[in-house]
Amino acid sequence: MSEVRRGNLPILFEFIGFLRKAFFFIILAFLFSAFDLSAVCYPSLQPSSQSNYANFWYDIFSPVSFLLPPHYPKKVIYETKSNYSEIRVYDDGEGWRYLVFLPEYGYQSVLDTKNPEVLVSQYAKLSFLAIPALGQESHKVLFIGMGGAIMPTYFRHYYPDAQIDIVDIDNSIPSIAETYFNFKANKNTKVYIEDGRKFIEETNDKYDIIFLDVYDAETIPQQFTTEEFFQLLRMRLSPEGVLSLNLANFSDKFVLKIFKSVKSAFPNTYAFLTENEHNYVLISLNSEEKALKDLELKSLILDSRNTFNINFQTMLNPVTIIKE
Repeated sequence: MSEVRRGNLPILFEFIGFLRKAFFFIILAFLFSAFDLSAVCYPSLQPSSQSNYANFWYDIFSPVSFLLPPHYPKKVIYETKSNYSEIRVYDDGEGWRYLVFLPEYGYQSVLDTKNPEVLVSQYAKLSFLAIPALGQESHKVLFIGMGGAIMPTYFRHYYPDAQIDIVDIDNSIPSIAETYFNFKANKNTKVYIEDGRKFIEETNDKYDIIFLDVYDAETIPQQFTTEEFFQLLRMRLSPEGVLSLNLANFSDKFVLKIFKSVKSAFPNTYAFLTENEHNYVLISLNSEEKALKDLELKSLILDSRNTFNINFQTMLNPVTIIKE
């Protein structure tokens, strides 16, 4: 077998090629800093919609964004390791505070510390479509999954007399919510440290709204994705009750699987997609007599009263996940 010898000239050409590649990535790093491309290369960490120029740069550089390190300004103010997660709280330097589980694929909660009464997260706003969907005063609600307790705190602001139950399996979460995210328990707000599935199986209470937002660092735990679980949830709702489910848009297969499980228990289910397309929110009605027009009417009434600092009508754009 003959052997091809490598002379100096081919090696020189390879070295020049290496320099060209290195120069290319140096230019990318410069653009990354100059235009703050972290907002588009890591969109799950950005709660607000992106600007037009950011979308332009994303279209150009998204194929190589995985080569660039996260570059958003942040200051870690707390971190710990519980029995279930590695947890971190950080400020972004602009007044926004994040709760994340490591590895950091996205945030669990985000708070605008300068305007704590304003919801920042798009999926949180959509989740509260459950209020007009219920169509009446909420007397008892359940949050499965606590995070920074942004949503329970928001709900209590508008319904101070409602009974609010919060369930989370991680006993380190409530103190983090209290210390860093303005959560305060009171006589009408109770926190249960327990597996959410077990809580649903054992409770006899009926709720007007159940908010389901349960994630570890990567996905929804399996016990919260089955048809049997959603049947249990329906049994724990009042006759006119509503389920509000945050469904991260990890993949079409993932979304379709969860949607089918929900639909098997709640035939009257509507899906809404956040503007950044990172999350679906499923609004499932226990009553099969209600229709989308009822939700539209109640949204119109609530918006006309200026009761909430979110506009329900602008969010009423259901999407199709499964064509009937």
